[in-house]
Amino acid sequence: MSTPGHTEGSVCFSIEENLFSGDTILENIKTVVKLPGGNKYDLVNSVNAILNRFDSNVNVYPGHGKSFLLSELEIEKIIN
Repeated sequence: MSTPGHTEGSVCFSIEENLFSGDTILENIKTVVKLPGGNKYDLVNSVNAILNRFDSNVNVYPGHGKSFLLSELEIEKIIN
């Protein structure tokens, strides 16, 4: 799925109960939007789309760091 915000071309892939989020969602670390094509408004929309599409028990595998459950995500930490 397309998840712009970090960059225009950001994408996430899901396989069964696993979400490979790249740099769109890192474990409770603010997502960088200062790169060319980055946009905080797009990021908020992408995160909301992820939260609406996937169950909270989905395993998230970010582009950096260890995996975590979507339910462990603290939204205010990644988009503020």
